[in-house]
Amino acid sequence: MLLINLYTSDSDGLITAKQATYRFNLFPVFWTFLSKKLADGVVRFLKLVYEELVTNVMKEDELARWAKARRRNGLCVSASKKVQEACTKVADYVKNNPRYGQPAQAKFLGGADPWLIAHAIAEGGAVVTQETRVSPDSKQVRIPDVCAYFKVRCINTCDMLEELGFRSQCVRVIAPMLLSVMETQLKRHRCFALGEAPG
Repeated sequence: MLLINLYTSDSDGLITAKQATYRFNLFPVFWTFLSKKLADGVVRFLKLVYEELVTNVMKEDELARWAKARRRNGLCVSASKKVQEACTKVADYVKNNPRYGQPAQAKFLGGADPWLIAHAIAEGGAVVTQETRVSPDSKQVRIPDVCAYFKVRCINTCDMLEELGFRSQCVRVIAPMLLSVMETQLKRHRCFALGEAPG
């Protein structure tokens, strides 16, 4: 039975989130939300992606620590026999495609990328990546192009968050915080206007 709302993500989405779009100290709600979706089995990261996160960054890196704490909770998924068979098909397609150059083939097949697609082929759902498609004459192997060949849905992190209702989650979490800050500020302004010490 295929899982309908399943999202298999590469490491780039998390690295980009940590470095730019959703830094840990500024957007903890993002990491809490993602942790919940990992625990629910809706979002997952492969064993190879986990290894990229914990070995290609500094030991004390926040992202590495976050990943290690969730190793047994959807952040280190192994490949089943069906996934391995699907990955063979992906590898054969890339190796036998005259469009791609040998160095690009080796780079693509040497990492987690073909396994992301294989999981989606074998188990359903979408591949989540920040990569974009390239022109037909490019020799680079990109996840979205290979996904298109295998008719696998490929989206980016923002698309995934929108589909999972992250915006409404943010509103529920952030709105009360903003309201509390506004109420505190208004109280202080009233106190200053009356010449009283703010409580």
